[in-house]
Amino acid sequence: MAVNQPVCIEVDRSQASKLKLLLYKLFNKNPLAKNSPGKYNILFLLAEDQMHTGSDGTKEHQKAFRKHKLVLQSLTLVKAHTEEIMQELDKPFHANGTSYTLRDVILDIPFPLVFDKDSRYKLFNSVDVASKGEDVKQGFVYLTTYKDRSDIAKGAVAVLPAYVRHLLGNEAVKLWFAPPEIRRYIDLGEAF
Repeated sequence: MAVNQPVCIEVDRSQASKLKLLLYKLFNKNPLAKNSPGKYNILFLLAEDQMHTGSDGTKEHQKAFRKHKLVLQSLTLVKAHTEEIMQELDKPFHANGTSYTLRDVILDIPFPLVFDKDSRYKLFNSVDVASKGEDVKQGFVYLTTYKDRSDIAKGAVAVLPAYVRHLLGNEAVKLWFAPPEIRRYIDLGEAF
């Protein structure tokens, strides 16, 4: 999970209120993380000096910050190790007249793991490639989930190639998981 750091956006004063409303709607009112910008399940929090003035603005900022902090404290990191070989989170795969990405598939896994009906709860909160350190060199992918779901999430990550094969077929598995040097072994049925 990336370190929480504020993002600073400069905008013309005449557009500031429109942008603030847009970001609020996109991040805070969107029920599905996969439809949020960057497909992240995060809140848009204004800088403290940008909130409404007076006690109401301070209370609202404190309330939003507490909620954000509680969500972050309830999340845990699940690393997809090199044996899962996730290669392409955002490369599109077309099947059944629809375009899919591995990120979409992962973020759509329901919780509990009941696939025959829609669930508003998802197993994973976010998924992204490692951005720094030794994990980048090893190609780790970070997935976040709630702490009480971590064992189920680790199991889901371990069987993700098989799940993708069941859902979309071998070509999606080859596209999203296998590096080029072992794709030929998948064609021969020797891997995965």
